[in-house]
Amino acid sequence: MNLERSLRPTDRLSGHIVRGVVEGIATIESLTPEGNALIARFRTSQELLRYVVVKGPVCVNGVSLTVTEKGAGTFPVSLVQYTREHTNLLDQLPGDSVNIETDIIARYVESILAAR
Repeated sequence: MNLERSLRPTDRLSGHIVRGVVEGIATIESLTPEGNALIARFRTSQELLRYVVVKGPVCVNGVSLTVTEKGAGTFPVSLVQYTREHTNLLDQLPGDSVNIETDIIARYVESILAAR
């Protein structure tokens, strides 16, 4: 698991809003080099995928990452050098399961619209 210090209410927000909860799991489908990055593609349930937003946040094993696209049952993220060096994400291999937290803003929007 990867941990970061919590944001205080008086701090400037520079990044993703994450809660530190595990909503479900995904499976690493592939790790593909692309330039200076490594593209990690994950497969997860449709229930979780509905809250995965392109260019929005997703937490994988506690690491906040940006979704680069969304496919049928999958989503990729780009692991830049800093992320590879400062997290344990590369300790996992294709086929391994990881913990997922989806975009809380997408959940809020759905909840508000459902109440209409």
